[in-house]
Amino acid sequence: MAAGSPFFSISNIAKSFHHKRVLKSISFQLNPGERTVLIGPNGVGKTTLLKILAGIMRPDKGTGSLNDLPMFTDDARHRKNLVLWAHQPLFYPAFTAMENLRFFLELRNDKVSDEKIEEEFVKYDLHRHKSEPVRIYSAGMLQRLTMIKLTLSSWKLALMDEPTSALDISGLKQLDHLFETWGNEGRSILFSTHDIQWAEKHSDRVIGIRNGKVELEKSIPKLDDFTTFLESNS
Repeated sequence: MAAGSPFFSISNIAKSFHHKRVLKSISFQLNPGERTVLIGPNGVGKTTLLKILAGIMRPDKGTGSLNDLPMFTDDARHRKNLVLWAHQPLFYPAFTAMENLRFFLELRNDKVSDEKIEEEFVKYDLHRHKSEPVRIYSAGMLQRLTMIKLTLSSWKLALMDEPTSALDISGLKQLDHLFETWGNEGRSILFSTHDIQWAEKHSDRVIGIRNGKVELEKSIPKLDDFTTFLESNS
């Protein structure tokens, strides 16, 4: 990465659906190891933005870079540095949990031993279900399987859409630990959640989106920053 250049940067991202502008001009940067929460009213475009950043859809306009590599072009090299934790689980329903993980890791060219995968299944209490198709998994089990997926893969920026959804107390504690670990490793996280109490404890910065643009950007946010922004109607 060139001296003085941001690790991640997007500028003037816009997106419309059915002639309605959802995102008008979204611009911000992220630093290595920074955990940033994306907030805003329902329907403001948080999931749309995360999908654009993940490469699932293209913006109508705007530019971006990740680790000095261009985004939103036919050059896909930057995707090796990205991983997506979507609101809907990104697994093949007919595949077993082990098959899904193996396929995902092979696509990314991440070399992980069977022993290491087994250790993670035990840690997340899924070892008795590793050979079952994920179509029979509960929502909480799918979330824990996603945690294993991110633990075993190499990435520099994780995009997460409601990662706390469907997790029980044990699962939330595991996610707490992962957020701390990934931050200490210099990995960046951009996540959305409706759980503002959890977000306050696990974010270094908040970005608030409204009216198609960034209307709040603050480091070390407090709970009042979240509630004031979400309750205001401007």
